[in-house]
Amino acid sequence: MAPTAKSNGKTITDSAISSKIPATANPLAEEPSQIASNINYHAKFGPHFSPFKFEPEQAYYATADSVRDRLIQQWNETYLHFHKENPKQTYYLSMEYLQGRALTNAIGNLNVQCAYADALNKLGHQLEEITEQEKDAALGNGGLGRLASCFLDSMATLNLPAWGYGLRYRYGLFKQRIAEDGQEETAEDWLEKFSPWEVVRHDVVYPVRFFGRVHVNPDGS
Repeated sequence: MAPTAKSNGKTITDSAISSKIPATANPLAEEPSQIASNINYHAKFGPHFSPFKFEPEQAYYATADSVRDRLIQQWNETYLHFHKENPKQTYYLSMEYLQGRALTNAIGNLNVQCAYADALNKLGHQLEEITEQEKDAALGNGGLGRLASCFLDSMATLNLPAWGYGLRYRYGLFKQRIAEDGQEETAEDWLEKFSPWEVVRHDVVYPVRFFGRVHVNPDGS
């Protein structure tokens, strides 16, 4: 039996989705049908999941890859513009950022929320359902982290040449769960699979050195 996806109370098989929506790479698509084709392209040719399933989790990653195409294009244009103009730039350093869900923020800032909602509907999913699949980036907690993210959003809105720098925490602070014996704390493994918003820059690498000495006592401490 083929896997299914639900849309407006109806059940659509993955094979039906594939036959109706072509898998075509179109990073700058504007129309919902073109966006749906680009999402389907990432779902079928991305290395992250089986091409025979299109469940909400896979739909989220394919949608995020599609949105990231647009962000990278604008990112490159912005970088080239400031490289040409050579203005003074702001470098914002923070130990934490509380940025919220990137997918919702990105499609809102790109003003393509309605188009992506229609595109996902064509693929048998709802935008609200897909955005719920994203784990919050465990890069901060509380007011300071939120303030740092708001500063970056403000500088981007004002078209200021600014960069934000911080630490990529593999694990967040911790997450709590209630067990039979009481409350337990476990690691916040937000990168259990991967983050589609991370861009690895192998061409920009700097060594970080830690100086000092380590003394090992006879007891192993």
